[in-house]
Amino acid sequence: MNRFGIWLSQFCTFQVVLITLLVVFEIVSVGILFFDGVENWVSDLVGGTTKNKILKFLGMGMGGILIVLLLSWKFTMSLFSKLWQFLIDNLDRILVGLLVFLVIISIGVMGSDYVKNCVSGLIGLTAKNKILTFLGIGMGGILFILQVLASHRRAKAMEDASNAQADAAKAQARANENTEQGLRQERLKNAIEHLGHGKDTVRLGGAYELFHLAEDSKDLRKTALDMLCLHIRQTTGEKEYQKKHESKPSEEVQSLLTLLFVQEHEVFKGLQINLRGSWLNGADLMGARLEKAILTEAHLKRANLYKAQLQGADLRTARLQGATLVEARLQGAFLSQAHLQGASLRFAHLQGASLIEAHLQGVKLLEAHLQEAKLWRIHLQGANLRGAHLQGAELWSAYLQGADLFGARLQSADLSRAHLQGAELGEARLQGSNLQGTHLQGTNLLGVYLQGSNLYRVRLQGAGNVNWSSTMSFGDRIHMQIHKESDPSGIIFAGGLTKEDVNSLVEGLSDEKVDDLRERLESHIGIPESNELPEGSNAITGAYTEEDAEKWIAEYEEAMLEVPEDDS
Repeated sequence: MNRFGIWLSQFCTFQVVLITLLVVFEIVSVGILFFDGVENWVSDLVGGTTKNKILKFLGMGMGGILIVLLLSWKFTMSLFSKLWQFLIDNLDRILVGLLVFLVIISIGVMGSDYVKNCVSGLIGLTAKNKILTFLGIGMGGILFILQVLASHRRAKAMEDASNAQADAAKAQARANENTEQGLRQERLKNAIEHLGHGKDTVRLGGAYELFHLAEDSKDLRKTALDMLCLHIRQTTGEKEYQKKHESKPSEEVQSLLTLLFVQEHEVFKGLQINLRGSWLNGADLMGARLEKAILTEAHLKRANLYKAQLQGADLRTARLQGATLVEARLQGAFLSQAHLQGASLRFAHLQGASLIEAHLQGVKLLEAHLQEAKLWRIHLQGANLRGAHLQGAELWSAYLQGADLFGARLQSADLSRAHLQGAELGEARLQGSNLQGTHLQGTNLLGVYLQGSNLYRVRLQGAGNVNWSSTMSFGDRIHMQIHKESDPSGIIFAGGLTKEDVNSLVEGLSDEKVDDLRERLESHIGIPESNELPEGSNAITGAYTEEDAEKWIAEYEEAMLEVPEDDS
């Protein structure tokens, strides 16, 4: 042992002696204050000194010891800490030793007067019974403390065991999680590698691996869907693929579309689908769940989207020529500048959809729902809109030449500056609509309801009660009405309404448009029908020329060039 070690050992021994003396002085001081026997014993020991002098001496001694201990504060605190820990760790042994000592003293008091006198002198009690009672109380207190300690240690042991089990369970859970995470990462790595393989069967296997990984792990669903959509976009984006699969997707792509968006769509519910620019011509997406999907610039010519869910989907500039969208749900969808020439949208739901400048020449929109849709400058030449619901739709500057709108509901619709030359509007309901500057030359308006409509500068040359067959071409219709005067005799401009009629007419409109239409139709309730143009409408009547007719026919034929041939 080096010198420092020897010095430290000696110093610690010195501190132990000082602390022991401090404790002894404290015990003796308490004994002198409360027990006469202790006072007499100490007085005899120091030569008959009075109590005050003894206490003063002990106080000075304790003060000196404390000063020395304070000067070595760090060592003192460390020593106190060790002593306290020693007492805590060995308290039961100390108490058992004290109990044994008290038992021996009790036996000695009962069997020896010398022991009795010594104890009597210490505790100030003279009677044997009182001494034994005092010792018994002490032993009882020690036994009680030992029992409390035993209970505490049992509880502590149980708590420690429980905590140890909990920690072990947590550690096992963390280990399992790490293991599962590692396995998932390995599966993800393998799936990605397979997706990039040269063989389509291996790629499809990798896609299915990703799908099953998404099934097993909710945290990886978005990642899996994004990667699968990216795979579809990249695969169909290759020129070689587009050339080989011009009109029908490959088995690999079709299988993925069916799996992800038809059969197992619930796995990716609520996640963003991104198929922007994908080449999906002829794809079978019947009943597909594509809500809010990004399909901008996608190619879906002649695709089967029967009853597909496309609410809020982004189909801007998409190519959907000849597609089947019968009963499809397209509420709030974005179809601006989309190409849907020749598509079938019978009974489709397009409420609130945006079809600004979209191309729908020759489409079938029989009884479709387009309430309050935005159809600005839309191309609907030759479209079939029989019985369509267009209440509150915005059709200003729309192109509807040759369109069939027989029985269509156009209450509160905005058709200002729209082009409807040669259109069929028989029995259509246009109450409260805006027809300011609308082109209705050569249009059949027999039985049309125009109560409360804005007819300022509407162009009615050659329009009115026109007798043609539904099979007549647009050119024949326009040629038939050249130089013929307007005939508004079959148009209902005013009157003929009941309150029940008005209640029926406002159905399907927003609250704001409902109030406006009710106000417009209020004056038409309970009065006879009128077939005369309202005063102040400044409607343009008369006939159109052959030059006008040829111009409209040329424009119509050019617009219809992109309509695909009907396979049916």
